[in-house]
Amino acid sequence: MYAGAVTASVVLHGSPLIVTVRPTAAKTPERRSSPASITPISIDSGRLPSSTGHLGLDGRPSHRPDVTGARVVVSGGRGLKTTEDFERLVGGWLTGSMGRPAVPVHWSTPA
Repeated sequence: MYAGAVTASVVLHGSPLIVTVRPTAAKTPERRSSPASITPISIDSGRLPSSTGHLGLDGRPSHRPDVTGARVVVSGGRGLKTTEDFERLVGGWLTGSMGRPAVPVHWSTPA
């Protein structure tokens, strides 16, 4: 965690559990030859249970374009450092919609 500056032991509860690991977090194991056979099978995907579904879309009115329909989307990131720098980039030069990373640092409100 934190570019290797912190090590954490974490206990996860619930389901599903999702864990991600950086590709460089461990050494690559030595490659070994292990022949295996592949057996194709056919599956009727219509009979598989589905755990996902589209419930609907709840659009909110906004004076800005929706990110999915915006002509320009700016991903300024925290590298701009200040609200003023971000506003100068977005408000002064472009007409676009601000993405989600601008919200946690209070540069924008959720669209």
